[in-house]
Amino acid sequence: MVNIVKTKGILFIIVIVMSFSLLVSAVNLTNSLPNNPLNISVNRSISLAKVFNEDNLDFDRQYRPHYLQKNKNFSNVVFTNLTGNTKYTLKVGAVNDRIKGIKINNQNYVIDLLYCEISGKYCAFRINGVPVPQIRSFEQFGNSKVTSFDIDSNYILKVNSVKFNHCEGTGFCHFGYQSYDVVDVSVERK
Repeated sequence: MVNIVKTKGILFIIVIVMSFSLLVSAVNLTNSLPNNPLNISVNRSISLAKVFNEDNLDFDRQYRPHYLQKNKNFSNVVFTNLTGNTKYTLKVGAVNDRIKGIKINNQNYVIDLLYCEISGKYCAFRINGVPVPQIRSFEQFGNSKVTSFDIDSNYILKVNSVKFNHCEGTGFCHFGYQSYDVVDVSVERK
């Protein structure tokens, strides 16, 4: 009886080790494919690109490394190759789906929706740890500089619309605990 328990225990450990090895191999294989069929890449250690005109932006450069470290340098973010205009829906508040990773010309960018402010009718973002000036909704403010931000020399982040204090089909919603902001953004060619 003791030999059967030992054998089952050893088999269990072997299965666990082989499963983990297979998982690591699959991730490495996906990252090394020349034509990645899923059009995504998963990296443990990533290099983030410099934001357009970053050197001329006024922000706390000492906080940036802390922010990136706090977010583990976004090593768990999946980066999607961007080839044209792409739309995303981000959410912040009681529901959080606020981070998107994009790859433009082999450069990694992380778009992080920090919060939205209903009284000022704007949203605050960070791109690769660099704070973005307040961006307002294109739907409300039209085609102006306050509705977008230059990511690089060819692409912009544009806020198409913002639904403040959204509640998911409930009759009563406590804005402080249950609501969230839904932000439709796009990354577009200039």
